[in-house]
Amino acid sequence: MMMRGSTFASLFLPLLAVCIQGNAQPVINVGAGCGDLPPGPPTNLKAVPGDRQVTLSWDKPANGACVSIYTVNAIPLGAGALYSSQSIPQTPDVSYVVSNLQNGQPYRFVVTAVSTKYASSGGNTASIQATPQATPAPPPSPPNRLCLNWVRPSGPGDLRIVDKGATYAKACWDTPTNYGCADYYTVNVQPKMPTMLASAFTPIKIQSGQCYTVQNLSPNTEYVMTVSSYRELYGGGGSSSIDFKTT
Repeated sequence: MMMRGSTFASLFLPLLAVCIQGNAQPVINVGAGCGDLPPGPPTNLKAVPGDRQVTLSWDKPANGACVSIYTVNAIPLGAGALYSSQSIPQTPDVSYVVSNLQNGQPYRFVVTAVSTKYASSGGNTASIQATPQATPAPPPSPPNRLCLNWVRPSGPGDLRIVDKGATYAKACWDTPTNYGCADYYTVNVQPKMPTMLASAFTPIKIQSGQCYTVQNLSPNTEYVMTVSSYRELYGGGGSSSIDFKTT
């Protein structure tokens, strides 16, 4: 049986079209990569001042652009600025310590994001101001107040007159030199040459503090001050003495 051309085309061409369409690959429209985007400014820029240095940290640009390196400039501010702009070597990191700065001199730090394709996009910088400061000296350590309970205390250490006048004298001392514990101290003042105007003083019990001011002394008179450590457990302790003369 002979088949006309028009009949063949009407039967097989639709099938052929279905097969071609079934094997066709979908076309994916790929957008621009991060390297094709100009970097935005570094975000969350922070500065922590230190001694002759400032530590900078930041996050990557918010627009997702690729960044190959960052550059940092330190620009001194104020009329008294003696240093020119300091260009920092390029860094791929998101932090940098700017050193060799002048303490007390304010600086403006400019961080620039740079990509391989875009060296400058006009909006790829962030800045912050900070002033390096010298590290303050740590506070002095408190004196060691530990003592040995089983040791009879010796005399106080470093007994000294820290102030005096015509009718008074102030003395200070340290804890017992052998680290024995003292429950309290007694202070006794005696004139070196007793006279009608310079009599002996009754010992004074000092339960707190390690300084004491003796009042009602005679002018231009030599005295001997004795400070004794006392421990109830041992019924006493050692003593230390010092000579002084009122004005």
